[in-house]
Amino acid sequence: MEIELFWADGHHQVSSTLSKLVYVLKRDSELLGYISFWPLTKKSFHDFLSGKRLESQISWRCIELSNNAESTYWYIGSIALITKFRQTKAIRLLLREAVLQWLEDLSPATNIYMCALGYSEQGENLLSRFGFNKLVEASQSPHRLSVYTRMSSSAKLRSELDVLFPQSNSTSNAEAVYISRDSSSGNDNKS
Repeated sequence: MEIELFWADGHHQVSSTLSKLVYVLKRDSELLGYISFWPLTKKSFHDFLSGKRLESQISWRCIELSNNAESTYWYIGSIALITKFRQTKAIRLLLREAVLQWLEDLSPATNIYMCALGYSEQGENLLSRFGFNKLVEASQSPHRLSVYTRMSSSAKLRSELDVLFPQSNSTSNAEAVYISRDSSSGNDNKS
């Protein structure tokens, strides 16, 4: 597996602190899927959970540039995989490798507060499998989607990866993929 990291959105010079926002899964030049992690300020995180700030209102002002704090707050904005790869090892590869790379810069003692929206039944099942708890039902949410949250230490999250997303010793040709950093990914279907 080849891993390549980069970021450019045409508008911002993103510091190395924000170098891990979007992870793209590709096979050769074919985009298979992506996942995004957004480091939020504590206030923006809590505003998002309470519905005072919608997903469309998350801006660069909501981003926390420091990752040296005892606690960090993250919004998992998108998990997308093209349909033909949803029932393959590609989703496990995407999640496992993206989370491992994301955790590289965090101290094992860092408390990580995470939130996400459940865009589909598959997405909600994936969030539940990854230890997220439903905080607000879609019918009660200003987001009009269920809101999920989870808190963990960096060390605990890292140790759970082998159980949640076991690493396979064999990779078929259809699953010969790599993760790269890219901002030009299209959205086939959010989870």
